[in-house]
Amino acid sequence: MTAAESSFSLKEYNKELYERRMNPLSQYSIGAAHLALQDADLSTSENSCEIGLFYGTSRGSLESAQKYLSAIFEKGPEHASGVYFPDMVLNSTAGKIAKKLGLRGYGTSMSTGGNDGLNSALYGYETIRAGVQKYSLIGAGDERSLFSTQVDTALGLDNIPYEIGEGSAFLVLMDLEQAKLEGKEVYAELKGFGTAFSGTKGGSDGSAVTRVIEMALARSGVEASSIDFVLFNSFIGMDEPSAEREALDELFSDNELSVVCLNDRFGYCESTGSLFHLSAAVDILHANKQISDTGLDVAAAAAFVSKGMKGNYGLVVSSSINGNYTAVVVAPGE
Repeated sequence: MTAAESSFSLKEYNKELYERRMNPLSQYSIGAAHLALQDADLSTSENSCEIGLFYGTSRGSLESAQKYLSAIFEKGPEHASGVYFPDMVLNSTAGKIAKKLGLRGYGTSMSTGGNDGLNSALYGYETIRAGVQKYSLIGAGDERSLFSTQVDTALGLDNIPYEIGEGSAFLVLMDLEQAKLEGKEVYAELKGFGTAFSGTKGGSDGSAVTRVIEMALARSGVEASSIDFVLFNSFIGMDEPSAEREALDELFSDNELSVVCLNDRFGYCESTGSLFHLSAAVDILHANKQISDTGLDVAAAAAFVSKGMKGNYGLVVSSSINGNYTAVVVAPGE
């Protein structure tokens, strides 16, 4: 994984995975995906058709878009670059990941305007449940550039209490019983998801939070009283009064519950932040496992959150500025 102000270089990490003029988003994402497969001890050469790829990014590589459009605006349409044009489509990054890592299973890219990482986990989860793929490689990526800063300003993200971050996160999913048969180490279990959309854009919506959490709990078969901690990826934050925080306090009024947003550590990443929080929840529930990374200390963040926690069930909730909410209940691996 990589984080805000990252100096990660795919060429330095593994030059065989790098290509000349490769944009930062592709570098972050290929590196994070490769690390996840290594950590899962999953060989792509032996399982190339068994691994599905689910990748979320709300904007794709705006650095590539900036370079392409600048040449046209400054020099004229005849100077449109064939080098940068392919990277302007949102699924180009997933294509590069699949190519570089030798993945030939089912693949999809998604853009929901935020929470793209947690939504990629939902798609990968359901694909495994349906028996379409044996493994799901789920991930997301964000990239900072002059163009992305202008988009942030247009969306109002320049006024949030967090620094805007960049980077990528990836996790590997597989069927729990199959993992046991193969002797895989199971870090955590995803019990069930919830999704909701709010008409309240640019702010918090308590009713949407209630709906998305109740849906995740119902699909998981877990009572609200069993939840020990909530990691909430929000552009607002959980320390400030908000409709989201009021909804959480009401839903979990019987719990002595820690509700934490980790974006003061990660930076706010529109697509990837939800997966950063899911990764931290997994580490809380698998406390003895140190997750390796290339710049983001997820283990330290998890240790910060987990002091005094029982760690039976965790809940990850993520909101976006366009009114998109996603939640998932996480349990310890058996």
